Amino acid sequence: MKSVLSFGLVSIPVEIQNTVAPNGGMCWLSPQGNRVSVEYVDSVTGERLVRNQLLHGVEVIKEKYVTFTNAELKALLDDRGNTILIQQVIPIRALSLHGVEKSYYLTPHKIHKPYRLLHSCLKSSNRAAVGKWHTRGKDHLVLLYPTPSSLVMLQLHYQTELREVCFSFAKGSEPNRQEVALANELLDRLASDGLDVASYQDEYAQRLRAAVEAKQAGNPDLATLLRKSLKGKHEGRAKGRQSRAGGRRR
Repeated sequence: MKSVLSFGLVSIPVEIQNTVAPNGGMCWLSPQGNRVSVEYVDSVTGERLVRNQLLHGVEVIKEKYVTFTNAELKALLDDRGNTILIQQVIPIRALSLHGVEKSYYLTPHKIHKPYRLLHSCLKSSNRAAVGKWHTRGKDHLVLLYPTPSSLVMLQLHYQTELREVCFSFAKGSEPNRQEVALANELLDRLASDGLDVASYQDEYAQRLRAAVEAKQAGNPDLATLLRKSLKGKHEGRAKGRQSRAGGRRR
């Protein structure tokens, strides 16, 4: 998806790319092995509906809705096209990731110099940019931060969309100095200079792929195959921990 990233009077043509590759995933099938389709049914009357009969609704109180037609919703959209407007710059250390909804790569489109300038300035100053992404008539809160080679755009939830966490520690739960020292010692053993995402694997996805391949090959002893797969992963993690521990001792 092409867009224009702006800060001040500088406009940078960019491409927005998903950071996550589609993985196929699971789907629902009928007992006969056929894909199933979604049907719309009125929950009160039981009437079956087609998509173009549906209205959009916002629940204002329980089971009471304000409805909108497609035309009414379309009138609420803005017409600024696909643009990203930087409105604020903050230190990287001020990032808060609990409100992240999606992530995208931003790469230069045709003109590289202004993109490289922004990337270089954010990277050298250890800062990130906050702004609005206007797309498909809606606006999203976004945060742009530099990686070693590119910009990543995080789409954030607005504050009104986030739930507040509310709890208090139980009386007597404060750790003593010995417990703190032991916990810090354990954390030091697990410490690393950075996050190596490639060293972590989706083990469920690997087991699922092994099961799919076994079924395709007509392997009846699926359980044995999965146990071997699990054993290999556990051994790999143990070797990785030993290697990291050895590196720290040196």
